[in-house]
Amino acid sequence: MSSQGGPEGESAVRLRITHIMSSQAPPLASLRSDYVPPTLPTAVPPGVLPSSFPILRIFGTTTSRQKICANVHLAYPYFYVPFPMDSNDPLRPERVVRICQRFAVSLNHAICLALRQNPTGATAMSALAGGTDPRHLHVLSVVLVKGIPFYGYHVGYSYWLKVSLTNPARTRVAIEQLHKPVVLGKVWQPHEAHLSHVLQFMCDFDLYGCGWLNLSGGMFRHPLPAAETEADHGWLAAERVAHMAYAPNLSPPRDTHSSLEIDVLPHQIMNRSRLAERTLHQDFVELLHQPLHPEEKLVPAMKELWEDERRRRAARGLGTSETAMLPVSGGGRGRSMAELGYKVDGADVENHGGDWKISAELWEILEERMAIERHRRGRLTFDQVSRALQTGVNGERIKYDRWIMTAFEAVSVGWPKRTQTPRTQKTQKTQRMSPPSSQAQAQAPPSPPPEEEEEDEPNPFEFATQVSQEHVEAEVDAAKVQEDYTEETEPGERQHLLAVREAEAFRATQVAIDDDDISRFLNTQVGESRATTPGDTPSKGSARRRAIEHAGFGDLSALAMSPVRLSSPHAPSTPTRQNGTPRSLVRPFFAQSMTPTKSPLPPLTTPTKGISPNTVVLPETRRSVTVWTPSPRSPCSPRDTKSSPLPHIEEEDHVVLTEIKAAKAELPPPNAQLSPLLPSSTIKRRLSQMLTSRPGLSPTMLNTAGATPTLRLASAVDSTPTQRPRKRVRLSSPSQVLALADASRSSNRSDPSNRSDPFNRSDPSNPSNPSQPHAGGAETINSSGPDFALDAWTFADAPPSKQHIVESMATYGLDTVEYPNPFYSNPTDVPPHRKQFAGRVFNVKTNTVADLQPFEGDATPRHWLRRRRTEDNTARSKHGWEYGAPPPCKRVVVEWCAREDADEAKAKLAASQLAGPTQKNKHGFKFTQRVARRVQQNMSVLLLEVFAPSRGQLLPDPAEDEMAAAFFCFENEDESLPDTVNHTGYHAGYVVVESEQTAERRARLDGVPCFYVGSELDLINWVIDTVRQWDPDVLAGWELHNASWGYLAARASQGFGTDFADDISRLVSSVGPARKDAYAEHQTSAFKVAGRHVLNIWRVLRSEVTLNIYTFENCVFHVLRQRIPHYTAGALTALWRSKTPAHTARVLGIFFQRVVLYAELIDAAEVVSKNAEFGRVFGVDFDAVIFRGSQFKVESFLFRLAKPESFILVTPSRDQVGLQNAPFAVPLIAEPESKYYSHPIVVLDFQSLYPSVMIAYNICYSTCLGRVEKFKGTDKFGFTELKVSDGMLELLKDYLTVTPNGVVFVKPAVRKSLLAKMLGEILDTRVMVKHAMKHARGDKALTQLLNARQLALKLMANVTYGYTSASYSGRMPCIEIADSIVQTGRETLEKAQELIHSRPEWAATVVYGDTDSLFVFLPGRSKDEAFKIGHAIADAVTAINPQPVKLKFEKVYMGCIIMAKKRYVGMKYEHPDDVEPMFDAKGIETIRRDGFPAQSKLEEVCLKLLFRTNDLSLIKTHCRTEWAKILAGRVSLQDFIIAKEVRLGTYSSKVPPPPGAAVAFRRILKDPRDEPQYAERVPYIISNASGRRLIDRARTPSEMLASRALAIDAEYYIRNLLIPPLARIFNLVGGDVEQWYESMPRARAAKRYGGAAARIDAHFASLHCRVCGGEGGPLCEACMRAPDVAAATVLGRERAVQSRVRDLHSVCASCSGCPPGETVLCDSADCPVMYARVAAERDAADAADAHTLLAQLDLEW
Repeated sequence: MSSQGGPEGESAVRLRITHIMSSQAPPLASLRSDYVPPTLPTAVPPGVLPSSFPILRIFGTTTSRQKICANVHLAYPYFYVPFPMDSNDPLRPERVVRICQRFAVSLNHAICLALRQNPTGATAMSALAGGTDPRHLHVLSVVLVKGIPFYGYHVGYSYWLKVSLTNPARTRVAIEQLHKPVVLGKVWQPHEAHLSHVLQFMCDFDLYGCGWLNLSGGMFRHPLPAAETEADHGWLAAERVAHMAYAPNLSPPRDTHSSLEIDVLPHQIMNRSRLAERTLHQDFVELLHQPLHPEEKLVPAMKELWEDERRRRAARGLGTSETAMLPVSGGGRGRSMAELGYKVDGADVENHGGDWKISAELWEILEERMAIERHRRGRLTFDQVSRALQTGVNGERIKYDRWIMTAFEAVSVGWPKRTQTPRTQKTQKTQRMSPPSSQAQAQAPPSPPPEEEEEDEPNPFEFATQVSQEHVEAEVDAAKVQEDYTEETEPGERQHLLAVREAEAFRATQVAIDDDDISRFLNTQVGESRATTPGDTPSKGSARRRAIEHAGFGDLSALAMSPVRLSSPHAPSTPTRQNGTPRSLVRPFFAQSMTPTKSPLPPLTTPTKGISPNTVVLPETRRSVTVWTPSPRSPCSPRDTKSSPLPHIEEEDHVVLTEIKAAKAELPPPNAQLSPLLPSSTIKRRLSQMLTSRPGLSPTMLNTAGATPTLRLASAVDSTPTQRPRKRVRLSSPSQVLALADASRSSNRSDPSNRSDPFNRSDPSNPSNPSQPHAGGAETINSSGPDFALDAWTFADAPPSKQHIVESMATYGLDTVEYPNPFYSNPTDVPPHRKQFAGRVFNVKTNTVADLQPFEGDATPRHWLRRRRTEDNTARSKHGWEYGAPPPCKRVVVEWCAREDADEAKAKLAASQLAGPTQKNKHGFKFTQRVARRVQQNMSVLLLEVFAPSRGQLLPDPAEDEMAAAFFCFENEDESLPDTVNHTGYHAGYVVVESEQTAERRARLDGVPCFYVGSELDLINWVIDTVRQWDPDVLAGWELHNASWGYLAARASQGFGTDFADDISRLVSSVGPARKDAYAEHQTSAFKVAGRHVLNIWRVLRSEVTLNIYTFENCVFHVLRQRIPHYTAGALTALWRSKTPAHTARVLGIFFQRVVLYAELIDAAEVVSKNAEFGRVFGVDFDAVIFRGSQFKVESFLFRLAKPESFILVTPSRDQVGLQNAPFAVPLIAEPESKYYSHPIVVLDFQSLYPSVMIAYNICYSTCLGRVEKFKGTDKFGFTELKVSDGMLELLKDYLTVTPNGVVFVKPAVRKSLLAKMLGEILDTRVMVKHAMKHARGDKALTQLLNARQLALKLMANVTYGYTSASYSGRMPCIEIADSIVQTGRETLEKAQELIHSRPEWAATVVYGDTDSLFVFLPGRSKDEAFKIGHAIADAVTAINPQPVKLKFEKVYMGCIIMAKKRYVGMKYEHPDDVEPMFDAKGIETIRRDGFPAQSKLEEVCLKLLFRTNDLSLIKTHCRTEWAKILAGRVSLQDFIIAKEVRLGTYSSKVPPPPGAAVAFRRILKDPRDEPQYAERVPYIISNASGRRLIDRARTPSEMLASRALAIDAEYYIRNLLIPPLARIFNLVGGDVEQWYESMPRARAAKRYGGAAARIDAHFASLHCRVCGGEGGPLCEACMRAPDVAAATVLGRERAVQSRVRDLHSVCASCSGCPPGETVLCDSADCPVMYARVAAERDAADAADAHTLLAQLDLEW
């Protein structure tokens, strides 16, 4: 096959992928010699080919919008098994080839036996080939490759057999045989066998769903399309692709119906060239030689998203740097080398594995294990391990390893031969991962010169495979190997240090530090140097130089004295590279510079000139930007510094200046006390200087310049020059002043902390006093001051200001806000006995004066102060007269009357409906409106619906009912198809079978394309031809089993015996009859078409929107905000067969509108556009996004990262997964204290806790070294055993992390985990995308695209942990990994909880914790204080955790009820500026879908009343009012519909089924075609019908509306469904909901209906007058005496009811499109108007009966 195409770097053909599928096809003649390469061991005998080979068919669209199919050949499914190394010379080529050949034949034989095939029949021609029957050839090739085991930490290559098969369907059979000892007599562990053929191919060639495929060549099959017009730019016609086409007489027949079809070989796929191998794990590469570049994108999908955003920003003129695109990292980017685990000079911290509660115990066990291994083997060095990995056990790797391909290189095995340079040791050693920047390349130290090898040396494995049987022994110099083991390890360690320093120097170039910080530090040090050498008078420059050296900067005179800045990391030389660099710096020097030091001189305040603000740059700090609190971290102790002897150690600048930045954030507040480190003599001297040097200060006057000075007997030095407002001076007598002064002195001497006045500003222990010296020194300050005469007068202290009192209340433990408790506003509602619940006693009182708490204060009682008696409530003060309230004016009276009238009207309107909560929108939509606008999605969608007249009221049956019409809507980008509706890109129409109803075009829709066919068969053929012509990518319908495409396929099969799905597929040849797929029937659709996606819209919407009922009418209302009618099959048939043409046209309009709404639903829910973007991000096909699980998507990410690093992932069997240990760790879900919290509750949430934990602690399969302590004497790890070689733990001792559950992992310095790479880039990319959304708010299409991307990234980050913990259905689980993540997250929450409880200034209590969130209770705090403390807690917890673990502030509940785990409700504020709170509920009936609307309404209204008023009397009154409506039947049936999922066929016959299933069974008995789909939500109502069981009383809404004898079971609903959820809430506040209902009067209205279905209560007579409502029978005496009034009342009521019926009928007629006067046939159970119309019609019938009363009146007409 020719591979010619465009020039190198350009694609000859480019297509956007819409669908990928794997199929089998006979071999092509042109590839006959390439299918089975002769140099590979195989089970296929020479001269024979298997009957079929796998072909990957990639359907897509070219850049000119042509439909194309690319057939990819020679891309076989494969898996790996470990190569047996049980030999002295295991890699000898003859042995390798022999094992590969025997394995291929043996596995092929086992597969044949499993498939009941006879491989040794009479037609067998070769014993080694397993027979020449092409159907019996399954194993194509077996080759030796090398890779790194992924399941556990392994260093160095292991060897594997790569097994390629001829059919992906045989993979499962092969795996089953490998787990048995039938292949070569042993059990083999498969690897990478759980990956599907399509996903395996996409990972190997860097392809993504709905992405681009670039081809450098290929061969087009004939016939080729002709160019339509001259203006078709880019149209791939015959003239343009003739050089890439087969010869006309040699072209293979077309396999598809696409416009273009091209055959492609793997090497012609240019996408793979974007992948580069990363050889990192054959040695300690990351630790000793080459750390990973911090800015390199390793996840290919993330790289494309970054490049896409970079191009978009460049087009808008915005910055394209990573800092501009990613303002805050979410995945741990920017961590220092020390945080990554590298050794940093000057930071010799002993590693203990972690900082957990049992870390010391775990490390002690680990050290004991290290000591045992050291005694057994001795100490290991890195060089010893590296040389052992290069030579092997017996030196077998020295000669043969270089000829063995890695797993990444082995993808090209079996490709057609091309000119390639033989792989040598030289090319292998020099192949390293090259960072994109020149700086990173300069940092990598040169590798030792490799030995010269002959590049023309033949591959011994290929030679042995062909003809050679000679024995080639490995030539190993044992003496040389022993000599290599004894070499010194110093060079490797030196390279490690150099690499660390170079990488750290690069990281120290991220964010600039302030020049003021450096200047203040240098000036401070200059002052100290002057103080220490008072005899010297140095110049300014020399003093600064010595200050720099004293600080640890070394020789940085050029940096300090000249405005030189560090250049770009790409520059070859900078001043900092030519001079010494700092080693470390004292962290708290900034804090000391703000306090008095040893020097008598004050610190300099003038900034030093000559230093540029951009002199040194650093990475960003971790603390979030907030205005609430300073950093909770305390300064570290100073460290001694030494200058480095090494010439280039720029990384120490980063360490130093990072500490400067941290110290700057830890400056003491302005009111901090003086440092206790200074001697008392210095304190006295400085205080004296301050008192004497500052103007306006004297020993007796605090501030002579103040407005009103205050004189007092000074008992202590007070240097606070506070200014108070001008107030009246209160003088005290000398004796009182002296007594108070003496008392103050004695109190200070006895107990400084004992203060009677909490607001005494002269209190030295008051932390709010900013100038009090530290009292803990050995000496004391004589601050008694001058003595005054005993008869002198002094000014008394001014009272504290209001602001000071409010701000200091929390300091003294006083509540700043008083929150009321629940109460009864009506004293008669107070229960006679106290409520007892859950061991607590509630004494709820009223808010009247009688129950007010007595005032608690220390005010002296006055004789004129009358106090209310609290002993009894009868005593009242009777002290004279008082003025009464003036009478209201006319305006007030008129306004009051208007309000009363309005309230009365509202009460009448609400008398027949339940009162609902205030909704976000007045129409009851559950979702924000999304305009159904079509975004260019490059995927065409064809939607179809059919109409078939039925028999009676039965649904259409394809076995009996013929189709009369088909309706279509084609979403496309084809400009040749006109838009037939108001939406762009919608081409809709219908095709009708000519009949009596449609004769002479009597029924048509204006402006809509219409096609007429002669018969039903012509209709089917028309649909087939249209599908082939338009070639849609997606086929969709609302319900595909009983209607739409499914009905059409069933009708074609049962009526005409044709396979409709095969006729509309994209493949020419049939793929065989579709097998019955139970999963597809229950989860997706049983209707499948090869080469096209099929969408069952209602099932797709179940995962897109959250609704109680998923009927078509309900989904249209909530998603599209339209009310549409619903008609029964009988009504539609009657309209179609009507003699009126308008009725037939109405049927056409109904179905035409319906199919267009299908398209609008898909666009509004973003089904195609969003899932297409998900496919690009996940790297899977469009179909897999919707119908495959999360593990499949995680594997797409994981394999794309693992393959370039030659990781081999294991495939456990179901039995092996079940042999894992049970999970040890459980998430922290603290049992909350169930109560009502009226004080603020702050909700804090860890941002992506589990992904952050995996990144921060480097948790992954590939970094795990197993358990600290062996499990029952074994190295149990997941489903297998992980054996770590002796000495490895001690060798990596300084680079280990031990999780709280006792599992050991290496730090990122040794190996950055694959999960950390994946999750880090996912979180960073999501932050970048969300940041980009802020700049795209005006572009709806771009916002929709970016939102889909960030949702996909969020989903992927959240499901990664589940991939490791799937213990039942897991594809590669590991319980040790999952436990490590869970236990680490649990202890992270516990540490946060301990920190919160240890800070007394917060006075906070954690009342509930749930996996990754904390509920913090703040008693007595205001909303603003709650926000302040919440942000402070979030910053403090974030600071004590490693990056990227971050605690985020989420919301504040002002009023909250926590009932149980995951069940809470409250009024939330998300921002301090929020004025009105939002109702927020989790896990209760207001948001659950297993209840009914009345339950949700009543509970939400009661909760809002509680949170807003705390008045239980209001709640009690509201509940009683609603219950009275239910008992009287003045409610809508729609509020009591219960809808639950029904799964027929899964219920046990031993117990009654649920009511929904019983309703479904009754529906099936009436109509077998009316069977609900699997997991469909079936609506029903519990009626008052006879029967004790619920299944006997459950009825459908249509049955309830059809019979007046049926009504809701009010007692059941109230007692069983309404009271229990209310009781669970109000029991926590002392309310007795059951008693409220039991004590209310309950009256029942007599039913006025008869007939055969009448109940006994229909025969009861009413005692009330039907005119006035009074007692006295149907017509009381008073009404009889006033017949004119009675008649007017009766007739007025009848007129009002008829008017209401007429209004509702007009509403329904306008919706359904029927003319006035006709019967409305709509019976939509989702429309409230229909229930109101039925109720009004019943009231009209009752009003008509009132005419009989007029005959009893004495009327004169």
